[in-house]
Amino acid sequence: MQLLTEKIVFLDGRGSFHEEQIAAEHMTKLNEKIEGIAMKLEKKWGCPVNWRKMQPVEDTRISLKIKINVVFEKEFIAFLEREQFYFKTYTYGSLGVIWNVDVPKEYDLAKLKSLTYLLQLEEMPIVVLD
Repeated sequence: MQLLTEKIVFLDGRGSFHEEQIAAEHMTKLNEKIEGIAMKLEKKWGCPVNWRKMQPVEDTRISLKIKINVVFEKEFIAFLEREQFYFKTYTYGSLGVIWNVDVPKEYDLAKLKSLTYLLQLEEMPIVVLD
């Protein structure tokens, strides 16, 4: 089984940062590792720590913005973990929960679109920082 590997940067908003390459079997385990590191850094830096995934320019994945029927959240998470996709959720007031999911560029999106609980799927633009 191939591990899900991501480069994560941790920030405290005061100028401190820490980068780390993290690997896990699936996203739930990856999140546990990320949150564990964030907690250690919060103690070390003495303030709340945020984190974000670093997406290299040569990345072979595309980012998707997905909305699903919330009743099927557990099934969707199980699907994403079986596929070993990186994902993160964001809650936006009236919009509800939006899923950011990274999939390989060659992935057949028809597989995702066939999920009966999928309400919306769109590709997110790539932002490159100079």
